[in-house]
Amino acid sequence: MAATQEPTQEKKEEFLLTRIAEVHRFIYDVDQIRRFVEIIGTKDAVHQIFVSARPKYNKEVKFRNRHISPRSFFDASPEHFIDLVRKYELPVGSYKDGDQVLPNNCLVLYCTTNARNGKRAAQNFVQECLTSAFSGEEHIFQHLYEKLNGAIMASKEKTLLTTIDIDAKEEYAEVYKFLKAEGIVPKAVVETRGGYHVLLETGRSLEKVYKEFAKKHTMGDTFCPIPGTLQGGFPVRFVDF
Repeated sequence: MAATQEPTQEKKEEFLLTRIAEVHRFIYDVDQIRRFVEIIGTKDAVHQIFVSARPKYNKEVKFRNRHISPRSFFDASPEHFIDLVRKYELPVGSYKDGDQVLPNNCLVLYCTTNARNGKRAAQNFVQECLTSAFSGEEHIFQHLYEKLNGAIMASKEKTLLTTIDIDAKEEYAEVYKFLKAEGIVPKAVVETRGGYHVLLETGRSLEKVYKEFAKKHTMGDTFCPIPGTLQGGFPVRFVDF
């Protein structure tokens, strides 16, 4: 039997490069990410970022629609925010629903568009822990991280950006024409895999906008896919208005 040959240095490097490539890639344009950070306002503010698994993007694999690995952060610079996004670029197989490995084409990175109130979140979190501790509930420490992030998510600051979440691309034209006619210029328009997120400054009256679109689209304080990242393979991006 022939002796097994030791892999050459070239083969070792090729193997390492292949292993390095087998990660979930999200970032494709850091400049758009920086612009998003400036728009949502992360200075002296608490925000949240998380991965979402979307079954509608992959019909071949069965899994639940769920939020994964939420992270809360305070006073993040654009570069710090980009570093947070990079932390989600994990080896393929890291994201699972039970034992089911989640395919890359179902994953999307979301971020809050309005800040959260850290003090109120802490008060609610402590109160929930105290209630659990004296209610006879066992294993109260099992889901503390989830409880904390849930408290942060539910504790909104003032809504500075109101989003029209359009789920079908062909429906954007109606919103575009209405806003043009009303002289309303969005803070930003983000094209997503399936539609658009139109971010409006809440400082001006939006009564007519709500009356026109609240029953047709989701409106209010919503999460937004991060421009400059891939949403199930689609490059989320800013578009001109």
